[in-house]
Amino acid sequence: MEEESWEDLTPDKDSKEYVDEVSEGAEYSPKSDFSKAQIIYSQMEKCCSLRSEEMRPGYTTHIMDKMQNVKEVHIPDSRKKFISAVNALKSLLTPEIETLRKPEDGEDSYFENFENSKEEIKKKYLHKEKTYSLKDGQNQLYYTGREYIPEVGDILVAGVKAVSRGIMGENRIEGFWDSKVNAYYNELLDLYDVLFEDINRLIHELNYFKQEMSF
Repeated sequence: MEEESWEDLTPDKDSKEYVDEVSEGAEYSPKSDFSKAQIIYSQMEKCCSLRSEEMRPGYTTHIMDKMQNVKEVHIPDSRKKFISAVNALKSLLTPEIETLRKPEDGEDSYFENFENSKEEIKKKYLHKEKTYSLKDGQNQLYYTGREYIPEVGDILVAGVKAVSRGIMGENRIEGFWDSKVNAYYNELLDLYDVLFEDINRLIHELNYFKQEMSF
């Protein structure tokens, strides 16, 4: 009996059998029941639900279980959750926003205006990372060049301090930037409230959820 080669076992990609096999195993096909309106509706509900909660910073607490073991529990920042949900909604509606929010001559696009506003807020509250290290032949505090928004509770270098007689070191403080981090997210939240309102207007203009549309 002649042994089959690898080529003999490879299906012909132009054959009807191969096409049917791939189609049956595919997760998506042109016949799939896809409704973008349904996805938008679900995401809108999520945004409304998250924004209905009290907007408060995240924090870490400790609880004791039945075995008297202390466990660390992190409570998420409700502002971040809402912002993330609106971001997802904005991404879903990108084609519609680009079509219906076209800029006038000489003006920035909708997305450019939004991103510029975000960047301006971020610049106000950026933390410029510092470190105490050898530079130009001597130990001194200098900027590393990294700029970012820390997390609440992060331990950051706030300056220098004496660690022993004649020896200086970094003065690290937990939560050193917390007030600025919270101010950043509060201001960002205001911007996303405006974005969510505008997305609602856009959806109204599109008549996205008209009665004849099935879900």
